Amino acid sequence: PRREGDPPACHRVGKLRINGHFNQLETLALLPIIDGQNVIFKASGAAKDEALQAFQSLILRLVAASPVGRVLLVTIDPQGRGDNVVGLVDINQKETTEMTAYIEANLDNLLRHLSSVEETYLSYTCPTLADIRSHRGIYPIPHRILAIANFPHGFSTTAIQKLAVIMKQGAKCGVHTVMVADTDLATEADLERLDNSANVISYQQGRFVYQNMEYSEESPQDF
Repeated sequence: PRREGDPPACHRVGKLRINGHFNQLETLALLPIIDGQNVIFKASGAAKDEALQAFQSLILRLVAASPVGRVLLVTIDPQGRGDNVVGLVDINQKETTEMTAYIEANLDNLLRHLSSVEETYLSYTCPTLADIRSHRGIYPIPHRILAIANFPHGFSTTAIQKLAVIMKQGAKCGVHTVMVADTDLATEADLERLDNSANVISYQQGRFVYQNMEYSEESPQDF
């Protein structure tokens, strides 16, 4: 059960529509992020605007619904330089002239954080932060959300490799990735490597599609 001071485990992204043979079920679409999986919004062309709006809404919900200081945000927005996460961006991202170096520096910081968490907190009996929370009743450190807009813009091959490691190993250490991937630029190989560690949502024909389920089309403020 959720305890006071815990960030919410699930966050709403819209309405989930499940089509059966004889009827249709509609309910809230919830994504487990804290202690759950990473999230990738996939889109191309004009659909990227819809995916970015859903991404923005989800990030804001994550931050607003969590107790102060229990969720820390790391933003990477190579094209918008923070405009896609207004009010939540590192000011250094606005001023940097070397976006690729900025991205790799942020990913390196997160990799060091993963190593530190494993060495300091995790053990054979408690291999994840969620296990520690079950035993002690509280997470020992804040969760971190890596919010990436417009992947793979600005990402070098090395940065993509580092991101794959973070997405694969991050959840047990309280690091969760939410990103928008531009499928016009991202290679199938890169996306397949990242997909294995994430819930994948794509925007197709006016609706969000998630693992053969459909999200009803809604305006961003209704998410």
